Amino acid sequence: MILNYLTYHRRAAEEGKRLRSVGKRKLRDDKDVLGIMKTEAEVLREQGKKIGIEEGERIGIEKGMRRLVGDLVSQRFGALPERAERRLLSMDLAGLQALGLAVSPAYSLDDLWL
Repeated sequence: MILNYLTYHRRAAEEGKRLRSVGKRKLRDDKDVLGIMKTEAEVLREQGKKIGIEEGERIGIEKGMRRLVGDLVSQRFGALPERAERRLLSMDLAGLQALGLAVSPAYSLDDLWL
């Protein structure tokens, strides 16, 4: 029966639990099951949305960190040369964090790997 397959096949825990509880009731046919469960497209859409939100948050954090670190470096050493701007734009989040922590004790852009 379709219920047995869908109950244990790639379903979120809460939906699987709901489907198992439905299985205890007498259903007229498989259409009853299909009417109460999420479609595979809905499951994939939710997963994609979650991934998209996480990626958007990561990009936003990285952009904010890049702006903050760039402002800190500029405030300390003045306008950045083009090579330093390029280097700053190419850094990942970990590099930006390390650079942000190094700004205060640095004496020059060379001390900051810029």
